Amino acid sequence: MENKFKVGQKVRIVPKAQLVELAHNGEDIARVMFEYGGKEATIIEASNHWLFEDLPEYKLNIDEGEWVWYENLLEPIE
Repeated sequence: MENKFKVGQKVRIVPKAQLVELAHNGEDIARVMFEYGGKEATIIEASNHWLFEDLPEYKLNIDEGEWVWYENLLEPIE
């Protein structure tokens, strides 16, 4: 499966309200990640997690790669 985003690509994290809603619905999102909602970032690493091969994960420059961001949490910047 090909990843939607590539290393070096600029993306926007979905809005904070959407992150909060996803977290309340059981998504793997830490509360501290909410503060990044709506912000632009650059992908610094892309991989497929061994448990969820159909859910690529990304590390972003905005948080020095501290958090894992899934494709559904990111939007492309055209």
